[in-house]
Amino acid sequence: FCLPWTRWRSRGSPALRAECNIQPPFYASYIEADSPLVRIAQKAALSVGYQPEVGYFPGHTDAEWTVNQLAIPTVILGPGDLATAHAANEVVPVCQLGQAAHMYYEILRQVLTP
Repeated sequence: FCLPWTRWRSRGSPALRAECNIQPPFYASYIEADSPLVRIAQKAALSVGYQPEVGYFPGHTDAEWTVNQLAIPTVILGPGDLATAHAANEVVPVCQLGQAAHMYYEILRQVLTP
């Protein structure tokens, strides 16, 4: 998306200045489907009536850093519809918020209990 700015500047507009920063590539993260965290998350999701799907996430998340740089096992699990996540028309049913809170509590309780 830098090309239009470059063209405008090259036309002699001294007031227009643009910078392009090339970001490093984003890398995929991975966790084994039978890892302890995945099993704990599945159990917690089932406890609130949610049927979790184990698979891949078709987008970018902070899991890239938590998994690849910090070696913290990470799962992506939450309420709502992925098709509208982080969009202008995103909605999450109130009942799913309560279920998600209980699910996250169960995950933390399992992970933090010795």
